[in-house]
Amino acid sequence: MKHRIFTIVLFLSIMIFLSSVAVSPGIAAEKKYRFMLGTAGSGGEVYIWGGGAAKVVSQFSKDVQLTAQLTAGSGENLIRIKSGTLKIGLSSNEWNWELFNGKGGLPKYEHRAIFAMYKGDWHWGCRKTFAGNTIYDFKGKKFSFGPKGGGSYGMIKYGLDALGLTFADFDAKYLSVAESVNALKDGAIEGYFVGIGTPSSSFLDLATMPSGLKLVSLSAADIKKCHEKYNKWGQA
Repeated sequence: MKHRIFTIVLFLSIMIFLSSVAVSPGIAAEKKYRFMLGTAGSGGEVYIWGGGAAKVVSQFSKDVQLTAQLTAGSGENLIRIKSGTLKIGLSSNEWNWELFNGKGGLPKYEHRAIFAMYKGDWHWGCRKTFAGNTIYDFKGKKFSFGPKGGGSYGMIKYGLDALGLTFADFDAKYLSVAESVNALKDGAIEGYFVGIGTPSSSFLDLATMPSGLKLVSLSAADIKKCHEKYNKWGQA
């Protein structure tokens, strides 16, 4: 049901970060550097992770004040890093690779990755009552792929391409994690794709739907197709 997909990474366009030490108790020092940390939508785990990371950095660094900021996700964060309106952002590997190599419609920009955050899983979710058990059964259906600036959207386009599909094969919606969850619960969409850490609070929430939640997997043959086409990033 679950397939390991990506590692989210933390970026700095200016290499000023945690070389400082904790502030001594009782001393309120003025921070020398104040940064916004680009995360993603509030319904996903990236914003939660970013908020926690920002709190720890701000607490234990005498020079750096880091504040988490809601964004559309990976794509927006990287574009803003290149434009200089954001110094630090969280992004999935696919967007990272595209920007660094000038692929996927993004301009070439040699930013820096600091470290990997975590690995996530592919989730194709729908109600248990949905009459289908493969991703092909969602063709023509109202289906959310996440916001166009997000990591899930940037990632699934490669999967669809390898399987001979495009977004046009679906009645595609580009809703945030929170919007997608609510739309699926309300019956406004038939399914929802996201690349997200496990366990995901959003999918735990969907599991409480009266109809129940069904996760749809790629077949072994489909997984093989993806590996064969994109076994090396240089081929993308």
